[in-house]
Amino acid sequence: MSLCKKLLLTMAVIVLPVELFAIPVKAQTASPGDNLVVCGNTNWGGLNQSRTAAMRRKLSNTAYFGPGGTYSESTFSFVTIGTPTLFNLTANDCNIWFSGFDFGAPYSGLQTFVNNGGFVIAGCDSSSYAAACNGLSVNVTPYNNTAGAYTTVFPINPLTCDVGVQNATMNLTTAGGASGYFTTGVVLARYNDPAGRSLAITDNIYSPKYILTGDIDMFTTNNVQVSNGSIIISDQDKFIANSFKVAADKVTGVLDENGEPSCGNISGPLYAVDDSASVGGGTAGLIILNILSNDSFNDNSPSTGDVIIATAPGSSVPVQLSFDQASGNVGLQSQTLAGTYSFDYQICLRSDPSICRIATVQITVTASPAISILKSSNIFTPTSGSSGFMLPGEEIIYSIKVENSGNGPVDRDTIFIVDSLPPELIFYNGDIDTGGTDVHSAPDPIVFQDVGSGLTFNYAADVRYSNQVVAPDTFSDCQYTPSIGYDDNVRYICISPKGVFAAGLPASSFTVSMRARIR
Repeated sequence: MSLCKKLLLTMAVIVLPVELFAIPVKAQTASPGDNLVVCGNTNWGGLNQSRTAAMRRKLSNTAYFGPGGTYSESTFSFVTIGTPTLFNLTANDCNIWFSGFDFGAPYSGLQTFVNNGGFVIAGCDSSSYAAACNGLSVNVTPYNNTAGAYTTVFPINPLTCDVGVQNATMNLTTAGGASGYFTTGVVLARYNDPAGRSLAITDNIYSPKYILTGDIDMFTTNNVQVSNGSIIISDQDKFIANSFKVAADKVTGVLDENGEPSCGNISGPLYAVDDSASVGGGTAGLIILNILSNDSFNDNSPSTGDVIIATAPGSSVPVQLSFDQASGNVGLQSQTLAGTYSFDYQICLRSDPSICRIATVQITVTASPAISILKSSNIFTPTSGSSGFMLPGEEIIYSIKVENSGNGPVDRDTIFIVDSLPPELIFYNGDIDTGGTDVHSAPDPIVFQDVGSGLTFNYAADVRYSNQVVAPDTFSDCQYTPSIGYDDNVRYICISPKGVFAAGLPASSFTVSMRARIR
């Protein structure tokens, strides 16, 4: 019998230490003046798109962001990281996340990112393109075609950083198309919807951790209000710069006593705003407006000590307007016809005359006639028998001159003159020139002389008389037919030339003349 030996092999189990690779907890904050990393993706509103190049140029302008910058001491660098998972955000040292029109699953990593001190600026254009908003548990409702003006109602104002100030005059717009709105959140700006959406609905909201807009075009050059260069010019540019200033203040802890972004030291850019006014001709010679009243420098109206005022290159002031370049006052010259008159002006910083802004002044002058009447008399000079003095029994030529010195015409066929013949005179019903020099071609008792009025006159149709005690109210009330020769019963002379009484420079006028004898 063979002996089987059982070989017992002892297997040693080596226990190796296991390291759990968890995502590190890392604060996304920084210190004042640090460079801040803005991370984004390659989506429609992403950082590497041409549409956001103008935004990056402004944020890279060290006059605004950097040591001594007017918006923040911090600078920005831009990194494209793809989907903002917490790992990607942490590994790339992201301080701010920027994106828009993000489709797909919610960016859930953003919630921890902002809890760790990071900040999000995102455009959430609709419920299907709101991954950033959804990742922050902010829901978006679709709303299309919201291109146009916004009303700003800012608890934290990315235009001026004024706390608790409502400003409805800023020129904020979006490009429209796909967009969305929020039913909760602190209102930044609200679209001026002609359909009358509820005031509880807003398109741009703020929290201590994010600024969200209903359209990423608030930040892109797809919105025509965003200028292309590195200089902050428009209100939309200021919205961009101040949004990132708020983000930088939050990340670096530059906060006020209420724990909000410190906005007291913001120095806004030089900004010229178009001016317009509508005036009547009666304001001739008066000051209409001052061009500096709605311009801004350091977020206040500039003074003549801040800027140099001039007519913009290539423009000229219409002769109808006056422009005082020492004060910025715009006035209306005398006898200005109705119309619209405009010119461009320029303001340049006295501290740096290379920084200039141009805007347009447009003045609409409304039509307004100004009627005056002047009566006069002269001795009628017959061929013989006159003393040459205004004595009883002598004859005179009695004239009425009507002038329009305004800048607008008188409506067609509305001129109606009722002249009360002075009691010292007796009307002569005959050829006004009888017995004297034949000055007037028409053989009528009343003659018409025109100086640019544009009116027509027909004695048979446009002249009537009245012998009543009370003055007639209308042309048809004048029913008396005077006798040939001197008629002592004529008390009122009614005259109604036809057509439009034109305005003119100089003033247009007409004169009607008649003959009478002194009692």
